[in-house]
Amino acid sequence: MNVLFVCTGNTCRSPLAEVLLKRLLSEKGIGNVEVQSCGLSAYPGCPASENSAMIAPEFGCSLNFHVAKQFDDKLADWADVIITMSESHKQVIERFFEKYASKVQVLGKGISDPYGGDLEEYRQCASEIESELKKLVDGGFFGG
Repeated sequence: MNVLFVCTGNTCRSPLAEVLLKRLLSEKGIGNVEVQSCGLSAYPGCPASENSAMIAPEFGCSLNFHVAKQFDDKLADWADVIITMSESHKQVIERFFEKYASKVQVLGKGISDPYGGDLEEYRQCASEIESELKKLVDGGFFGG
């Protein structure tokens, strides 16, 4: 299964979701799942936000080598499932990339954007993402 996480700039939420899911799948011994992330308004090549990179190790992850990618047909074609961080991201894909609408779902009830917030906001964001991903992993969404 190929999983693509999508947020706005691919520097805060979707990179955290990517590394958190990789960690959770590894811990559960679930293989055959590839994970990437991207943004609908990304500046390709940008690193993860400083605060996301700072809190990732608290969750057993690293964003040291993350580079932002722009959502495009190549990534969307690759993905079996596209998981957005908000309903508005889902709506953009459904409207402007209609052929991928059947692949798209929102993570939980949506994850608030911590961009511009303090470390505690980023920590809360990562915790929320991890909690929603655990539900999917434990529920068998990714197999295993």
